[in-house]
Amino acid sequence: APGDQVITPDGEGIVEAVDFQKKTVQVKLVDSEFSRRFPLEEVDRA
Repeated sequence: APGDQVITPDGEGIVEAVDFQKKTVQVKLVDSEFSRRFPLEEVDRA
């Protein structure tokens, strides 16, 4: 859910949006100002 802290292959981040149709999660990475889209299966709860 948006606001949840998660762990991605690129490091920890905060969920910005979830697209259930595309099965992706938009995550703002903690270690950078960038956000990236990841497949749901690559994202774990922190």
